[in-house]
Amino acid sequence: GSIQSVAANIGIFAPDDFGYLVIDECHHGTAETYRKIMSYFNPSFTLGLTATPERTDGEDLLDIFKNVAHKLDLKTAVELDTLVPVRCIRIATNIDLRDVRINGFQYNALDLESKIQIPGRNQLIVDTYCEYVKSRPTVVFCMSVRHAQEMAGLFQAEAVSGSMKTSERNELLAKFAKGELKVLCACDLLNEGWDSPHTQVLFMARPTMSKTIYMQQLGRGMRKSEGKDHLMVF
Repeated sequence: GSIQSVAANIGIFAPDDFGYLVIDECHHGTAETYRKIMSYFNPSFTLGLTATPERTDGEDLLDIFKNVAHKLDLKTAVELDTLVPVRCIRIATNIDLRDVRINGFQYNALDLESKIQIPGRNQLIVDTYCEYVKSRPTVVFCMSVRHAQEMAGLFQAEAVSGSMKTSERNELLAKFAKGELKVLCACDLLNEGWDSPHTQVLFMARPTMSKTIYMQQLGRGMRKSEGKDHLMVF
């Protein structure tokens, strides 16, 4: 079950119903819903799984899970041929982030959007796509819902976000998986829990200070697929 559904219906279980508890995306382990579940059940063994063990708030997962059973970073996974290698191209823009305020471990959202949500920068992203990777399955990670919608308009593509109806979002993701859509512009939705091995190109159209978010986004495109020998990241 999802963390949300189990937490909302936890009363239908007895604390000792399960002897073995497996928790995916366990880097969220300090969140209230995760804590509620882990403090309620009394399994003889708990296994946490995550591709991004670094937490943005500085908390240590070992305080929760005690032991590391296995560790595989992205670099090693590429060397073992479990994931495809990454080729990065840095595109220079004329934005300056020096006066963007910082809230803890992240940029101030309003400050950042005012800096990067400019027509010239948006058009440069589309021009870069057309010059280098046109027609390859591409995900553009955007700053906000409005940014994703504007980018989708320029790409003549589709935007997906958590503000959409689930059925509408799933329909667009299915079209992308089938190759009927070449470009998806996403806002804080596809960072984790979404499997899309055929994705060949990522555009990091939103700056981030979070290594966790960056690594999660990279992971969306590094899974192996027939005919795919690398991931392109702009």
